[in-house]
Amino acid sequence: MNDPRRDAGARPGGAASSWVGGAAARHGWGSRQGIHSPEDRRFVGLAAAALDDYLARNPVAATLAGDTRFDRRLPDYSVDGVAEQVRVLNRHLLALEGIDPIGLSRVNAVDLDVLRRGLRWRVYQLATLQEPRWNPTWWSAALAIEPLLARQPVDIDAVLSRLRALPDHVEAARQTLRTISPAHLEVALKEARATPHWLMTVGRQLQQDHPGAAADLAAAVEEAAAAVDDHRIWLASRISHATFDPRLGERRYEEMLRLYVGTSRSAASIKADAEASLEQLRASMRSLASRQQGRSMASRRLVESALESVAAAHALSGDSVLPAAQRSMEAARSFTIEHSLVTVPDFDVDVIAMPSVRSGTAVVFSEAPGPLAPGRPPARVAVAGPEQGWSASRVQSFNREYNGAMLDAMMAHQAVPGHALQGEVARSVSAPTAIRSVFPDPGFVEGWAVYAQDLLMRHGYPGASASGDPTAFALQQTKLLLRGVVNALLDIGYHTGDLDEPQARRLLATAAQAEEGEFVVKWRRVRTTAGTLATYFVGLQAMRELVGRITEQHPRWSEQRVHDAALMHGAAPPRAVADLLGII
Repeated sequence: MNDPRRDAGARPGGAASSWVGGAAARHGWGSRQGIHSPEDRRFVGLAAAALDDYLARNPVAATLAGDTRFDRRLPDYSVDGVAEQVRVLNRHLLALEGIDPIGLSRVNAVDLDVLRRGLRWRVYQLATLQEPRWNPTWWSAALAIEPLLARQPVDIDAVLSRLRALPDHVEAARQTLRTISPAHLEVALKEARATPHWLMTVGRQLQQDHPGAAADLAAAVEEAAAAVDDHRIWLASRISHATFDPRLGERRYEEMLRLYVGTSRSAASIKADAEASLEQLRASMRSLASRQQGRSMASRRLVESALESVAAAHALSGDSVLPAAQRSMEAARSFTIEHSLVTVPDFDVDVIAMPSVRSGTAVVFSEAPGPLAPGRPPARVAVAGPEQGWSASRVQSFNREYNGAMLDAMMAHQAVPGHALQGEVARSVSAPTAIRSVFPDPGFVEGWAVYAQDLLMRHGYPGASASGDPTAFALQQTKLLLRGVVNALLDIGYHTGDLDEPQARRLLATAAQAEEGEFVVKWRRVRTTAGTLATYFVGLQAMRELVGRITEQHPRWSEQRVHDAALMHGAAPPRAVADLLGII
């Protein structure tokens, strides 16, 4: 009998792992369709070893993916820890080079490509970009704990283990970080200020819920909170020394596009397409504003007046935001089902206030339960309000930006039919390996979410408000599409050029009609990420192409069937989904 585990360890370059076969046994990999040849069986064994070693060394990523085996660990991003991880992942990459794609089933050929790219991207982050040495957000104490608390029931032993490891973890951060990026330091400091109080608050709740562990929890929380506060003081002392420039430059940016975003396109070609789309969307915006205002398209301040009118009619603030987000999600779900746009599984989504330790670079985030998690836990969508310390005028600006109609568009993106639905469908995908669960394609994930919100607009979605004004929703949706295009221009301009704050502010204000409150968060995100802001535009283009190709090959299929087909293989690269669907 062919034993994939023996295969993985015996071949030259195969990195044998103490966890080899653990994921395969737990998730049943290799017992599903897609195993047709000895090369398929060999690949499944190598993939199991590679994924186990990757997850064991990136335990927070494992937690987020739903794999509980490493919940008691924290990652080791010290110089020695990084060197060891790079050696192990490179050995797996070398072993995977020996796989002949021609001998694989179609699904395994796709997963081989996804696995190679995922491992290469991690090696690139660690060895080429050396992010743990200049980016303090890699050492997040909050992200080590918060995902464990989102899972029910809470594994109190895992929480205790990570709490107890936090003091050594932040000490290792101080030993490893050298010249720090000022933008990343700003985000890390913001989190470090919020984390001790947050730890004490969640600690008290955990002690009530787990009285048998109350004493251990109290001691572990107190020590962890004190350690994080010491780390905050150290981070603050580094402000004057934070001079690292995180801009990638054109060559590294395009390497990032290939490895992370999954496109071989040049930054110049993406920029040219984005600029062309910008003009088309601005013309659409003026047309919608003309209809909404009942004025000529040549009118002065036409778009500004229309957006101000919508913001006033759909005003939100304070305690009204979360209930409004819940209504928006339910309305979008009902509309999607009623119009048979895509099959909507029976699953739950919790709408929550943005945890204080997760705020800073996004106003809303969606987190589907890890694809490897047992049972059917709910997805969650977190919504933030204005930041503490903002001036009254900036708070008002933020509330105008994120009014009820904008929230309707954002919840379509984040929940149904967007991220939460796509994540739930991906959980049900059957494949010989869990590669696509561990390495979901960012272009597919964001591309579908942007496509989904646009899908509602094209079908005349009126939003969740009592007035039911499709034009108001369309205005905000077009504004979000504009923002996605501008996101790509900001990302490219910052990392391949010399885009500065005044230029970014001007681009957001004039091209995307962004308020001041939106700019503050977006500029922080521009400086602390690379590639993620490009995935909205690049992903939407790829998703539209995929849907178009499915429709062309199957002209008699309903819209719902086309969209179901696009989602049925999980978050694979769109071009790979076309291959899996047999589209020529």
